[in-house]
Amino acid sequence: MFRSWVEFFAWLANVAQNRVHLTKEVEELKAKGKTHFDDLHKTNEAKRIAESKLFDAEMAIEVDHHGFKEEKDRSAKEKTDLIIARDYAITTKADVEAKVKAAELRVIELRVAGG
Repeated sequence: MFRSWVEFFAWLANVAQNRVHLTKEVEELKAKGKTHFDDLHKTNEAKRIAESKLFDAEMAIEVDHHGFKEEKDRSAKEKTDLIIARDYAITTKADVEAKVKAAELRVIELRVAGG
């Protein structure tokens, strides 16, 4: 198998060097893997936080939308109520003016009849 003890020891030294090199390479890969895992964990955590903020923002928009819709509906009802009140005031004014005219005519009739 080996021609001499020198070749055997050279082979053995080479195996030892390869083993040290491979061990070092495995440790480097483990460190890179751990770094990658840490980066992945940080990224996932950042994603979770971003999704939480997005959800909060969407909920705030939804609440504001409902608040805006309620305010719009309330404003529309108030406008309708004001229009009804205005129309009632116009009708009442016209009725009062008609009654004033009738009363003035009646006063004139009574003056002519009495006078």
